[in-house]
Amino acid sequence: MPGVFSQNSLDHAVAGSAGTVLATLLLFPLERLKTLLQVGEVSGVGLLGILLRVLRKDGPRGLYYGCKPMLQTVGASNFLYFFLFEGLKEPLATAARRPEGEVGPYETLASSAIAGALNMAVTEPLWRACVVAQAESCDASAFRTVCRMWTSEGPGALWRGLGSSLWLVTNPVIQFFVYDALKALRWSATEFSSIDFFVMGAMAKAVATVTTFPLQVAQSRLRTVKQGVACCSSCPELKGMIPCMRSIFQKHGMGGLYTGLLPKMLQTVTQAAFMFAFYEKIHWVITRWTRRSVKRLARRMRRLR
Repeated sequence: MPGVFSQNSLDHAVAGSAGTVLATLLLFPLERLKTLLQVGEVSGVGLLGILLRVLRKDGPRGLYYGCKPMLQTVGASNFLYFFLFEGLKEPLATAARRPEGEVGPYETLASSAIAGALNMAVTEPLWRACVVAQAESCDASAFRTVCRMWTSEGPGALWRGLGSSLWLVTNPVIQFFVYDALKALRWSATEFSSIDFFVMGAMAKAVATVTTFPLQVAQSRLRTVKQGVACCSSCPELKGMIPCMRSIFQKHGMGGLYTGLLPKMLQTVTQAAFMFAFYEKIHWVITRWTRRSVKRLARRMRRLR
């Protein structure tokens, strides 16, 4: 498929992966606190209470348990996502008979959805390993955790949260659609600055997070429950996303579906803001370096002639 394996797609993939890893490392403590709240490892306390408990038990280091597998997973996942997302835009625009170089909003939505679905189908075991590592205060690599879960629970358990993950493909679809729409407004009279990218990224992620957060709560429950700890009739997490969400709503009301929203908003919105700022600048550097390399190569080829 033309475009998918282009240098431009590779540049975007490297920039997106690097930007996401940097942003994740910067704000990982909020990610861990959110996960502990969602999976119910510490009940009856709020964000401050769970923070104090983690610090008393493990010290500041405890806020970074599970960071290593998270960095490995977001790096691999975002490389694949950006590679497919950018690569699919042009072929879809061509199929829709758009003028050369023009990509419409429908092509952006479609490429984001396809890239997200393929990405989650491949990387779901790594994402489940991340949540398990944080819940168990483990810092083993994502790949080692996947192997351990495979041995103890069987290969099928690695994809238990895939259904909710596919539903959550709507999160990056909404995020990138809002981000591209904000860029199209041309807020800045000149070129966009890092602050522009930061603000637009934060707004886009805020809309996507609030819209899809109940699915994220159910996803965390699905990923942490272990096969065999309870029979399927008494464990809604083993039945799927909808039964899991229904059980949470019946026990805790609408508030239960938004457990951990505050740390998630702080973490994911700020992380997305930094990610887009890092991503745009890293992509600019990579593109400039690539162009210079191509020009140098062209000059050398001319001299050889």
